[in-house]
Amino acid sequence: MSYQRIRNTREGFVDISAGDGLIKMESWLIGVVVFFYMLIGADAGFISSLIAGLLLVILVPWIVGLLPAVAMIFAICFSVAWAILVYFIAGALLGVPAGVICALIVLIISFYLHKIFGGLGYSSLTKIHMDSVRQTSANTAKTNQILSEAVSNASEQVSNKAEYCPFCGTKLNGTEKFCGSCGAQL
Repeated sequence: MSYQRIRNTREGFVDISAGDGLIKMESWLIGVVVFFYMLIGADAGFISSLIAGLLLVILVPWIVGLLPAVAMIFAICFSVAWAILVYFIAGALLGVPAGVICALIVLIISFYLHKIFGGLGYSSLTKIHMDSVRQTSANTAKTNQILSEAVSNASEQVSNKAEYCPFCGTKLNGTEKFCGSCGAQL
């Protein structure tokens, strides 16, 4: 898969906000679990637990988006967690074989979504750099085109001005300061 295709897929994924929503939801789940673990299991105070949970809610999307290795670990863990959850729900409602099939489908979709999102912040920095270089090149080319058109227009005007007298229309040789016919200053 080419870099451009991956980049376009990621941009489309971000445009529909699916990855952003998925990672935010999972970061909230992590924050809630840490909050309750610290509050009940570790006997930390309410404020400490709340700060730790909220800090994770804020930091997890950044870390996942900026560090591809963490993003891959995150993708594997949460894809497996979603598949297990779907297995139990679909298995209870539809039976074990349907639960396994549904779990595999969710595992593949979840891993794909996480893989696209993984390293997105890093790729976005690369994308911003590449886009700015492309935009600068395009602007430079456009500026060069405008300048060359302006120079050619100016040289046409200068050559037209030097060839004919603007007052009487007599043809000039281009080096004269006064018109030989009407005497006007050029």
